[in-house]
Amino acid sequence: MPDREKIFRGEFARFLLSLGMAAVVITVLGLYFINKLFNRPHTSPRVDFSQALKETLLTTEAPASPNTVRVFFTTNGRHLSAEVLELSRSLTPYERIDRLLTRLMKGPTNRYFEPVLPANVSLRAMYILEDRLVVDFSKELSQNFHGGLMAEMLAVYSIADTIILNVPEIKQVQILIDGEMRATLAGGIDLSAPLGANINLIRW
Repeated sequence: MPDREKIFRGEFARFLLSLGMAAVVITVLGLYFINKLFNRPHTSPRVDFSQALKETLLTTEAPASPNTVRVFFTTNGRHLSAEVLELSRSLTPYERIDRLLTRLMKGPTNRYFEPVLPANVSLRAMYILEDRLVVDFSKELSQNFHGGLMAEMLAVYSIADTIILNVPEIKQVQILIDGEMRATLAGGIDLSAPLGANINLIRW
């Protein structure tokens, strides 16, 4: 009887040991598969949409070629829109400005755009003083102008934006009319001080 009890206790101990080892193995395997399940690599790459949007905007606003410049007209009477023009990079800043203003005064070539400067405006003179352009238009710029504050804003900043955004040497534009500094073009936008670019008016 004592021998049987001893044998029984030994077998029971081995059973418990085996059961414990099996539990350890099952636990280890379970943890392994759980780890694999929740830490497996993504099947598709993550897309940085902010970067993608930034690249799209840069592509939209960037010139089509090194010779491409943008002359600003309007399409809706509320914003400036750019018509592209090809100019040689070998032009001096003075020559580049002359070509840009000539196109701006003539008006757009594409019927999709509308002019922003009044008819029969001509360029009397222009001077480059360091990073400032002083540009003198004929009296028609004010005499032939018809429109409210928004039209005046588009006219004035079509000049400033067309020059500043296409001629890196120029940071400010001072507008004269018939050789004189005017307070405004038509009672709205201050012309007594040089103008910087206004990109908020632009819709690319």
